[in-house]
Amino acid sequence: MTILDAIILGIIQGLTEFLPISSSGHLLLAQHFLGMKDLDHYLLFDLSCHLGTLLSLSVILFKEIKTLFTYPPSNLIKLIIGTLPLFPLLLVIKPIKAVYASPQYLGFFFLATSLILFIGWYFARSQEKSCSRLDALIIGTSQAIAIFPGVSRSGTTITTARLLGLNANEAIAFSFLLAIPAIVGGSILEGYKSLQLNAHLLHIDLVVYFIGFCVSFLVGLISLQLLVTMKNKFHYFAIYCALLGIVTTWYFYA
Repeated sequence: MTILDAIILGIIQGLTEFLPISSSGHLLLAQHFLGMKDLDHYLLFDLSCHLGTLLSLSVILFKEIKTLFTYPPSNLIKLIIGTLPLFPLLLVIKPIKAVYASPQYLGFFFLATSLILFIGWYFARSQEKSCSRLDALIIGTSQAIAIFPGVSRSGTTITTARLLGLNANEAIAFSFLLAIPAIVGGSILEGYKSLQLNAHLLHIDLVVYFIGFCVSFLVGLISLQLLVTMKNKFHYFAIYCALLGIVTTWYFYA
């Protein structure tokens, strides 16, 4: 992996981790066009980029994270409830990733993301209601469903929250608070798996990891601000995902 590869992938990770267009799908597509094979050998680099976006998320949501540890811990309880649906995925995530790790499927999943975003934009019920524990469980379940590369985690959870009646600001805030344990858990799994492939990871320079981390962190800050400014304009992201889905499907199946 070159420094240019690290910059490109860091930009893609930072930009797409928070925008509702699927970071996993864009990274898989980018790695395909950059000619990267045996993607398990890049797990530690992926981990460094995820940690960069996790840091940017922690900076932007610092106040919200602090409220998790106030008394009574109602927000923390809702976050835990929303995270619970991820645990059953540990039993099936390996075979699912093995089946859908090929970029040939990406077009269909980008189209699915487009449909989800259109539904959320058209049918959203903007009410001034707080996220209940039942809402947290439903939103967390939608996050678990968005496991496939090309299906946006943020797009799915924000859409679900809006359909439940949360306003745009609260939907975005809870979606990204929910992302923190998901990213941390995924990073732990990637770190453990990378240790098993230690012999292959020594060929990547430490500078490359550092660049990927810094670029994803800085771009992540920008994309989070962009998402907030476009919170009521998700149909633009839906159009983008639809076009990307059509082009990607045509490319791999034409």
